[in-house]
Amino acid sequence: FAPFISCTNCGEPIQCPSCRVSLTYHRRPTASETRCHYCDFAAPPPPVCPSCGSSELRFAGVGTQKVESALLAQFPGIRVIRMDVDTTAWKGAHDALVERFRNGEADVLLGTQMVAKGLDLPEVTLVGVISADTGMHLPDFRAAERSFQLLTQVAGRSGRGHTAGEVVIQTLLPDEAALRAAANQNYASFAHNELAQRQQAGFPPFGRLIVFRWRGPCEQAVETGAQQGVNALRQGLDQDALVLGPAPAPLARLRGNYRWQALLRGSSAHHLRATALSALPAMREAAKEHALHFSINIDPLTMM
Repeated sequence: FAPFISCTNCGEPIQCPSCRVSLTYHRRPTASETRCHYCDFAAPPPPVCPSCGSSELRFAGVGTQKVESALLAQFPGIRVIRMDVDTTAWKGAHDALVERFRNGEADVLLGTQMVAKGLDLPEVTLVGVISADTGMHLPDFRAAERSFQLLTQVAGRSGRGHTAGEVVIQTLLPDEAALRAAANQNYASFAHNELAQRQQAGFPPFGRLIVFRWRGPCEQAVETGAQQGVNALRQGLDQDALVLGPAPAPLARLRGNYRWQALLRGSSAHHLRATALSALPAMREAAKEHALHFSINIDPLTMM
């Protein structure tokens, strides 16, 4: 129903006790709950703010349940099939809901990103995207690319039959190049702008990346182990490679573990591999000393 709950008095969000992420509010017919979509922690919505004790809590953002309520209020009698984590929790639920919609048992198929891909529904002539800019704010150099992909895919669900289709995109960033290119189905424009930014920053496909990540239950130990690991990495650096970090990962705490990461960037995969291999024994030893889990991801698909 709401992606997060925040206190209007102190501004603090209601967070998962094991992850440094906001809890999502799910409205239930019997008992509503807040849930973490990373570790599956669940609890009743708090009556007051855990930080300041204020009862002024705001259910912020737009979830599928809230959109469904708005549709039913705006168009009485409309038939809606909702497809999200709550309605597709069992095996075969996704296909069953799609078949119901294909058979004309609903007027609207409402869902999360799972409705954007691979559905051939010739009778669909209107697609609406709510909060299309959400993915643009992620701390990942591929955020614009993924947003463009998703919008292009979901737009392709409209007008697949004999009747022309229409796509309506809601955004707070109407002048964002990636969103405008997606709205116009202009891949060439998006690729031109995105590749120019990637080249300037030295990111793929113009550069190669290696992400080093440390995680453990003690934040200080994770920070120290990451600092020591990067110090070892820097000893073998030359002008053809650059280290960024270490710093807390975008998802700084998950399932009770704190997470730090560093990025090694360069133009040559062979050179980056040699640089990493030379420092690897010392990096592993530092992680072992602080009882940390240490991982390496070469050319990562996501920075999260």
